[in-house]
Amino acid sequence: MDKAEQISDGFHKLLNQHGFGFQYAVLKRAMDLATSKHSKWQAQASEFPTEVQDKPTHIDFLLKRPERDYFLVCECKRVNASLANWCFAKSPFVRLYLKSTSVIAEQVTRVSDGSPVFSKPYQWAQSPNIFHLGLEVRANQKSDSIDSGRNAITEAVTQVLRGTNGLANLYGRYPQMLKPSSHTLLIPVVFTTATLWMSDVKLDSADVETGKLTNTAELRKTGWLIYDHHQSPGIRHSLLADGALNTLDQILIMQYARSICIVSWEGIDDFLSWSSAQ
Repeated sequence: MDKAEQISDGFHKLLNQHGFGFQYAVLKRAMDLATSKHSKWQAQASEFPTEVQDKPTHIDFLLKRPERDYFLVCECKRVNASLANWCFAKSPFVRLYLKSTSVIAEQVTRVSDGSPVFSKPYQWAQSPNIFHLGLEVRANQKSDSIDSGRNAITEAVTQVLRGTNGLANLYGRYPQMLKPSSHTLLIPVVFTTATLWMSDVKLDSADVETGKLTNTAELRKTGWLIYDHHQSPGIRHSLLADGALNTLDQILIMQYARSICIVSWEGIDDFLSWSSAQ
């Protein structure tokens, strides 16, 4: 192998390692579905720059519903082949006063010309497949050069929320993008090469003495699901909250409780079709 071939081989491996091929393959699929009218989501931009808590980042790509100011804020995660099973479970208790089937998006709005931009959670859709715990489970495949492993879910969720909150900040900086008395929804989505599994395991059935579950966690494969997450204050945007912040549960719901759509490569078509109808 000559020098040019070595460099080409190294470049090819780095492109795969950083997931650029997967990112643009997903974007192309989304664009093809929009062209064929199987999805209403139209591509807006890729590698969109944002900033939150003084930390810059880039959104892999943005999709928009042209008939509504709804955006999918998309992060693509190509995972290590040896940990390519993402398994999810429901928590028996999460918080007060919010339906367990509600998909919560970030809403940004302003009341009138000259008023500041506010944010609040918005119950965008309903889904029975909402989960609260996610773990990477080893697959019977050889590990590859991708760095992501045991923390791949957390890393992907943190990154997509950082991008979503950075985009919310952008509306605060350019309020003219919002029509008075209108609102924009920002919906975080993680597309992944991982296989997604849903579990109906009852976590509160564990033995109190040993802390171990007494029953086997049965799994069902799915193309996409909703991951309900309480985001860290360190990645939240700086917009004012449009609602009461007088109690812990109000603060939790208004500031931190958000939903992330997690979509496997197998579920792209179905997810974009479903979300087009919401």
